[in-house]
Amino acid sequence: MAITQYFYDFPEVNYYFGDESVTNQFQDISIYADILDQMKDFSSSYIDYHILPGERPDQLSYKLYGDTQFYWTFFLMNDKLREQGWPLSPSKLYDWAVKNYNERVITTKDILTDKFAVGKTIQGNNSSATGVITRRDLDLGQVWVEASTTAFQAGEVVVDTADGSKSITVLSTENRINAAHHYEKTAAAVQGDHHDIDPAANRPSTEAVEKTWLDRAIKQNDNLKSIVILKNQYIMDITRSFQDAVRS
Repeated sequence: MAITQYFYDFPEVNYYFGDESVTNQFQDISIYADILDQMKDFSSSYIDYHILPGERPDQLSYKLYGDTQFYWTFFLMNDKLREQGWPLSPSKLYDWAVKNYNERVITTKDILTDKFAVGKTIQGNNSSATGVITRRDLDLGQVWVEASTTAFQAGEVVVDTADGSKSITVLSTENRINAAHHYEKTAAAVQGDHHDIDPAANRPSTEAVEKTWLDRAIKQNDNLKSIVILKNQYIMDITRSFQDAVRS
């Protein structure tokens, strides 16, 4: 028996799309059957699997079960895939990070608690670069601004255009993708734990290593690759049970 697409057996309901006055028959995608959730409690029904670079859900389904239609079981068996999506290839992950982490991040040693609030416009004295502040990170000594056609420069003074008495000196500046997301401890006993830093101190410290937003994205993407999959001998019975459950 060939197994059909995930939503094929979902019952249809009358649904209004947008401002339409006439209903359309559409599958009730709000239905949820916990058949596969129950299988997570029985370790004998599944095995661990590591998704290979560039491997798509349909390809993995065919590789494991000889049919591309079982791809949806990976998402129902693994909450992280259902919530975050399928892992990206290195090139697609980088492209995603470039697109989504495009703010300009200014790092400074100066105190930020009394200046440079979100929404303020700032300007570099040397570069003449300007930007609207979108975020401050007091723990890291960072000011985020919207991308500017002119880059701020390390060492220059940046002022609040509405109040010239409010200023900071740029320690470094980079796109968010290459800016620090956090620091991790380097000592073997606690390696990987987050490490608090003093933004006013010299960086980097020998006690901590910087982890950028790109590093974080890579780590999260790699975590998605370790999943559990249903054993081949159970796939047909379990998917039939799932279909019966959503039909009812």
